[in-house]
Amino acid sequence: MRKLTIAVVLLAIWILLSSNAFAQEIQNQQISLAFVGDVMLARNVGKKIANLGKDYPFSKTRRILSSADIAFANLEGVLTGDQITGSSKAFIFCSPPSFGESLVNGGIDIVSLANNHANDGGAKGLLETIKTLEELGIKYVGAGRNYLKARSLRIIEAKGKKIGFLAYTDLANIGLSAASATSSQPGVASARTRAVFDEIKAAKRKVDFLVVSFHWGIEYQIGEPNARQKNLAYKCIDEGADIIVGHHPHVLQRVEVYHGKTIAYSLGNFVFDNHRPSRARTMILWIDWNPLKGKQKITQIPCYIRSCRPEPAE
Repeated sequence: MRKLTIAVVLLAIWILLSSNAFAQEIQNQQISLAFVGDVMLARNVGKKIANLGKDYPFSKTRRILSSADIAFANLEGVLTGDQITGSSKAFIFCSPPSFGESLVNGGIDIVSLANNHANDGGAKGLLETIKTLEELGIKYVGAGRNYLKARSLRIIEAKGKKIGFLAYTDLANIGLSAASATSSQPGVASARTRAVFDEIKAAKRKVDFLVVSFHWGIEYQIGEPNARQKNLAYKCIDEGADIIVGHHPHVLQRVEVYHGKTIAYSLGNFVFDNHRPSRARTMILWIDWNPLKGKQKITQIPCYIRSCRPEPAE
């Protein structure tokens, strides 16, 4: 009996140690992804950077974003020329390429260029933006020097896993047809084509985890996405996407889980200068993904924009 008791105790100790080791292994494998909405470095934000320095825009959120394995944002505007453009009536968002250092200082690893402001500086401005991001070491997705580059998969490795990114836009200020990349023209990746689904299926075969970003929806429509957003998000997840992140409405829309996958229809503004209360409320969407369990843990970190700068809400 005594030997049996000792054996049971030893077995219990072994199970406890094994479970602790397994739990630690799960923790070590966990990959953290941080997503934010529109980052605009022109207009009044640009003036803040010029006066207060390139650390200013992310100074209240840098610690959080830098702690993620990968941090993603939508870059609303282009890094081109030597002027800070934009006003309440002229929605052309250009800022000097040096302002791109704000993204690096803020902990941003990858940006979407698939939005309605990607062509604010024309083809030359988009190419200069791409060149600047490459020099800064920031990945970009959703636009490129030609059709294939604009629609190509971007991969970032984290803890031995391949995290893939695709990005598309439903609209462009100069018209989606004119803004879309062609075989010989730089531009954005249009969401208005069934090629999106083929690209998602092909991308999923190359990566362990796939993020798909959309510039879509109706401006200032709070809370509830429209039918186009919902149907497109569900279809993309059915084809292999693991997370859908959206922007363009400039306000927060709901986050939901579909078949265990996260959909954030609109992350609102993040670094921006329109301070109406509904547009100043924002968040950092934090996703902990564990490859061993295949589960996503969602944390919404509420933030509020004051003087063009987001800060964690009290």
